[in-house]
Amino acid sequence: MKILQLTVLMAGLCISAFNSEAQPSFLTNGLVAYYPFNGNANDASGNGNNLINNGATYGRDMFGNSNGAAYFNAGSSTPPYGDFDNNFGGQWMSFGNAKPIDNLSALSVSMWLKPGNFLPPAYGNASASRILYQETVLGLADSGNAPQGIGVGVGNGTIDVWEQPGLNITNGTFGFSENGAWFHFVYTADATGEYLYANGVLASSYTNSSFQTGTNSYTLGVGAYYNGAIDNLRIYNRALSSSEVAKLYTIESELLNIQKAVYLNTYNLSVGSNYQLQFSSDLLKWSNYGGVFTATNNYWQSTNYWNVSNWNQLFFRLLPQ
Repeated sequence: MKILQLTVLMAGLCISAFNSEAQPSFLTNGLVAYYPFNGNANDASGNGNNLINNGATYGRDMFGNSNGAAYFNAGSSTPPYGDFDNNFGGQWMSFGNAKPIDNLSALSVSMWLKPGNFLPPAYGNASASRILYQETVLGLADSGNAPQGIGVGVGNGTIDVWEQPGLNITNGTFGFSENGAWFHFVYTADATGEYLYANGVLASSYTNSSFQTGTNSYTLGVGAYYNGAIDNLRIYNRALSSSEVAKLYTIESELLNIQKAVYLNTYNLSVGSNYQLQFSSDLLKWSNYGGVFTATNNYWQSTNYWNVSNWNQLFFRLLPQ
């Protein structure tokens, strides 16, 4: 009977993102800010556009990792009328002196959202849950005081971009809902038009040749307005293509699990002899694994791999036939 060597291949890891050396080039091309919200509001792009946290907390991300996403609690009442760049007592984040969105003629904003309770409209048909917003005057975008730049919000069963009224995603079509699952949202804009994507798929578009962001600082969560979580916020100074959006969704939505595994090998076979691989959980009762094979040289390695959580409960042997 031959005693086989058990070789450990890899032990318990999870991979949910590319490392910096393995990233596809489009992920960093034009990237001006990236916020993974791993327990802080720092910019991971290397451009130093750190956010200033005003009360938001950090909780589990879509893969269950603790301190992996930013959570905002705006309560349940209609926000007061007023300056959206000021805090009304909710939880929000500010770009402060960092202005990665300012003066851009092309833009992409990508983020993962998990909306909480939708707030009632503040005025008219406007959604009260403002995720990313900039406005230089008092009032809502649809009240006649148009914002300089963009406003992105969730509410009333839609995700809206207010830079262009009518550009929106409905939860009935793309499956997001309050207190629901994580949802991937991408907004792109340049001289060819503006586009909204939901979970990697184009949801809405508008032809607009005069897109331009403003010059005032933006806010995230926009004090007392957004209920829910945000993760993996990326800002680009270019419009991602539809194929790039689809690839980004795939990259960020897949979790690869590296499992503990073993394979078998030996250097002591007799060339021309026949062998039968067997396994046992107690060293008393043995069962055949596969069929009898003939050794063509003295080295042999199994072509099978086993997930083994308890190394003491699985044994192997080769029996000469």
